[in-house]
Amino acid sequence: MSKASSPVKKNTRTFEQTLWDTADKLRGTVESSEYKHVVLSLIFLKFVSDKFEARKQALVKEGQEAYVDMVEFYTMKNVFYLPEHARWNTLQKQAKQDDIAVKIDSALFSIEKLNPSLKGALPDNYFSRMGLEASKLAALIDSIRTGSVFPTTQTKKVAKLTAQNLGRRGLVNPPALHQSSVEFP
Repeated sequence: MSKASSPVKKNTRTFEQTLWDTADKLRGTVESSEYKHVVLSLIFLKFVSDKFEARKQALVKEGQEAYVDMVEFYTMKNVFYLPEHARWNTLQKQAKQDDIAVKIDSALFSIEKLNPSLKGALPDNYFSRMGLEASKLAALIDSIRTGSVFPTTQTKKVAKLTAQNLGRRGLVNPPALHQSSVEFP
């Protein structure tokens, strides 16, 4: 069979494989007890970005382009509003920059500031304090990839785990994060 006629292999990584790959990239640089906090925070960013983009596309499709930058048109559907610098595709484009940890922290801070239900819920300067190499963070971001890699049932589980695990560290108000996360359509 020639290369031109061979079937294209799709990315069939499972949710668990993605989590394993991201944790594997942290070996030797982060205590194993910290893996979940780093990975789940990034997955949370990816999850809320996916929901934001879906809502933004729906607004455009409904002929409401004038409202795509208005917080209220997202929160009315239980979707967090994200400024441009806090969106997954923006972070992914900037992943190889030396200050990616600061950019992730800034994204989390902005999301919390614009969405009152998250007040006190997200880690504060967590990635900057971790001291991870930019290349490690870039590899983690790349592992999570563009597109909805997590099935809906899995994203709800991740949202719940994120709320529970970050809450145990005193970094979040779990009920606010959990309630806001799982109400996404």
